[in-house]
Amino acid sequence: MSPNRVYWLSFVCFGLAAAASAGVDIAHGATDIATLVSALGGTVLVAVAVVALSNPERADGPTEWGPLVYLVVGSAALYVAINAWELVSVVV
Repeated sequence: MSPNRVYWLSFVCFGLAAAASAGVDIAHGATDIATLVSALGGTVLVAVAVVALSNPERADGPTEWGPLVYLVVGSAALYVAINAWELVSVVV
């Protein structure tokens, strides 16, 4: 898989985790502005990343493996893991 696709796929995962976390908060009655902005931000991030994945030649991203790709992938993985842990603790 190309570094450009991995880069944008990491943003899809990050956005889905943010939107899911905000969705759980909204389902539990949190209607403050920060929660709503988080839900909207996660949704917009997923939409932008999916568009970039669907048309990779127009999307600007890294063309070779390097620190930026590793940083984005590692950060997205850590964020998804933390949110998954939070979602599991809410369900259990």
